[in-house]
Amino acid sequence: MKNIKIIIALVLITVFCFSFSACGDKSSENNHSSESDVTIYHFGDTIITNDGMFEFTPVFEGFAKKLANWPDKDFMTPEGKISGKTPYEASEDKIMMYFSGTINYVGTSKSNETFDYDFTVDYDNGYLFEFVQGEAFNRGKGYASGCGVTSDIQTCEWDYQTHTTFEPLNSNKTRYIRFCIEVPNQLETNTEKVIIKFKIGDQNYNYTIVE
Repeated sequence: MKNIKIIIALVLITVFCFSFSACGDKSSENNHSSESDVTIYHFGDTIITNDGMFEFTPVFEGFAKKLANWPDKDFMTPEGKISGKTPYEASEDKIMMYFSGTINYVGTSKSNETFDYDFTVDYDNGYLFEFVQGEAFNRGKGYASGCGVTSDIQTCEWDYQTHTTFEPLNSNKTRYIRFCIEVPNQLETNTEKVIIKFKIGDQNYNYTIVE
């Protein structure tokens, strides 16, 4: 009888250990899943930066072989004027992706605050095309890219920058941006594989161009 009780006790301990181990494995899997979850935004969605200072709304405009470089209301679009050889012209087997967007200052700081962005085009989870921050024209990595920011689309005083500063007592709380980057033609026909990764401050935001 004593041996039977010992055997039963050992069986119960073994079952308990297996149950505890299984729960631990499941918990670990759930944690891993939550850590790997990444929010995917759609172009046109507005995000608020971590510091609560800015609202950012990027818009994907499309693909084009050549974009205007004349700094008027049609700057960096296919419809605008071109002066000389535009830096926003795709080379053979390439195409320009072009974007616009708005930045709204919504903070309450009593000092100047600067919004600064950078972005990377990620195709098929690993083919990366990185914008060179602040450059109006770059072929250092084999492709062209460009950017501009203005406080008034009509006056069209475009600065070739990816950053803009807001003064606390200035009533103009909105800036307009345009930017573009040269990518292989394949991206135009496989847009579901394209993610645009914005880096704003210390935060990353991922956008899909698929509706």
